[in-house]
Amino acid sequence: MSVRRRKTNLFLYVLFLMLLASFAFYPNEVKATGTGATATEIVYNDTGQTVSEPGRLESFWLNVSVSGGTYSEPYSILYLKRDEFDRPDVNQFRSNTIKSATLTNDATYWKVKIVYNMLSPGPRIGNPFRISMINGKFANGETATIETRLFTKDGVELANSSKQITAQTYVFGINSNDDGTIRGWTKGWSDTYVQVTDDQTDATHTHLKNGFTDTWYSYSQNGKSM
Repeated sequence: MSVRRRKTNLFLYVLFLMLLASFAFYPNEVKATGTGATATEIVYNDTGQTVSEPGRLESFWLNVSVSGGTYSEPYSILYLKRDEFDRPDVNQFRSNTIKSATLTNDATYWKVKIVYNMLSPGPRIGNPFRISMINGKFANGETATIETRLFTKDGVELANSSKQITAQTYVFGINSNDDGTIRGWTKGWSDTYVQVTDDQTDATHTHLKNGFTDTWYSYSQNGKSM
């Protein structure tokens, strides 16, 4: 074999290796077939949390994962019912993987659009955010639902999920859990508690018995203050 032919074969071999490397490592945008490993979910920031207190910003994670290739500028949309949630603040949607967050709405939903820089196959990506349920809307134990959908840059839906959250509310004027202690209550501007007797409580002496009544007072005033 001549020297020229050997040099030509070596050049072609090196060129083949270069082309193979470029295909192996160049991030191609996938037009999305929605494979099974592509998913999205919403979870509490605190893994032990099971309820939300209306009127308070609660912390969540929006998790996303993809398979089959790299997605350039995909996006999620969070759907929050306007009669269940306060108006979201897009500044509460920030992470290194988020390119932008914008808010729109229709008659039913607040819609938060979260655009990612890029999503690639691998471990799920978690993005923190905070939202609040409307205060005074929910009784204790009632629920609201957060919906989310993951799309390609071109608007092809890849995955969706929803999370039901349960409200934890209290009796008017009480802002903590029942600790089983009856402390009485005040009337008007008095600092003296009304004392509770045993016959006004249930058998455990930790709750007022059914049918217990007492007089309540309501005060109001108007006119020019001095």
